[in-house]
Amino acid sequence: QIFKQLLMIGGLDRYFQIATCFRDEDLRHDRQPEFSQIDIEMSFASCEDLFPIVEKLVQSVFKESMNIEVKTPFLRMTYADCMNVYGCDKPDLRFGMQLVRLDDLAKASSFSIFHDVLNAKGIVKGLNVKGGADISRKEIDELTTYLQSLGGKGLIWFKRQEEGSFTSSIAKFLTDEQQQEWIKRLQIEPQDAAFAIAGPEKKVNQLLDHLRRKIARQRNLIPKGKYELLWVTDFPLFSFNEEEGRMESEHHPFTSPHLEDLDLFDTEPLKMRSSSYDLVLNGYEIASGSQRIHDGKLQDKIFELLGLSPEERASKFGFFIDALKYGTPPHIGTALGFDRMMMILCETESIRDVVAFPKTSKAQDLMTRAPSQVSDMQLNELKILVKKE
Repeated sequence: QIFKQLLMIGGLDRYFQIATCFRDEDLRHDRQPEFSQIDIEMSFASCEDLFPIVEKLVQSVFKESMNIEVKTPFLRMTYADCMNVYGCDKPDLRFGMQLVRLDDLAKASSFSIFHDVLNAKGIVKGLNVKGGADISRKEIDELTTYLQSLGGKGLIWFKRQEEGSFTSSIAKFLTDEQQQEWIKRLQIEPQDAAFAIAGPEKKVNQLLDHLRRKIARQRNLIPKGKYELLWVTDFPLFSFNEEEGRMESEHHPFTSPHLEDLDLFDTEPLKMRSSSYDLVLNGYEIASGSQRIHDGKLQDKIFELLGLSPEERASKFGFFIDALKYGTPPHIGTALGFDRMMMILCETESIRDVVAFPKTSKAQDLMTRAPSQVSDMQLNELKILVKKE
């Protein structure tokens, strides 16, 4: 990241590369510690310059490798809208089941759990499953158990049969008029089912996102050979790490804030939006990038808010902050995950299937047995000290 920006500062105003990378983070089915990415960095450019380049690249990949026509420009949604409608920042748009807020209807009911959640500043949210009235009680119990394994506490269900009769796990807490309001809000037509979850907003969104994807897989609602691309924009600039009690960058500390949000810096930094964006394909993030900070004072202030002392800023990033003082041009960049894109095009759910010599979930190479024990001689040579407890 820093080196790409230094190239822009140094006057090389366009940078494109296929780079091999290493990232030390938790591994999942769509992540490997070693991966390839397509790097782009551009001076004197904005999203309106960058997005068409990425879109044409992706369009060409689909056409040349799969003979599939991808329409451009891609759909755009803000982070806030994505979280509200889909419960996550990388939604799969190949099927419906959008989320619906139900706070006011929950408050009007006599269901005490709703009142407890709302009094604790939580929310109630739900989704509709078209034709889902045939979901059995056993299947609902299995979905409930699944959500409990993710930290959920319960699942509320609603059904309308073909003749229009209405049943629900909370029917006795709703008047006839209130039942009609829930039916209308969740758009529960005959033969439909709907589900709702109450709790803290972040947890409810997470659970409904998992529920939405699981039901779609179980009921074969995801069409084969369909590719939905989406730009997600305006991510939060900062998040708060509860465990460590400090601010963190949502993407990375070189991301520019929205200029119109700068007045929130000293008062409500968690409400600041960043000039960052992700490209999402069928529920997977395949690219991420941002407008970079090109002002040294602003960059230094970001580091300060993240808890870096003047000494740490000088020792770790002094060279970079100094470089920003020499007339840095506005610049923007992104990187597309090559392996993850191949995983989707090959219609597999594991990135291991498209990577030569993949690592295990513990980042180990099974063939060479790396990483292995390091000798004292190697440690001494590299000047690494291991403190034994």
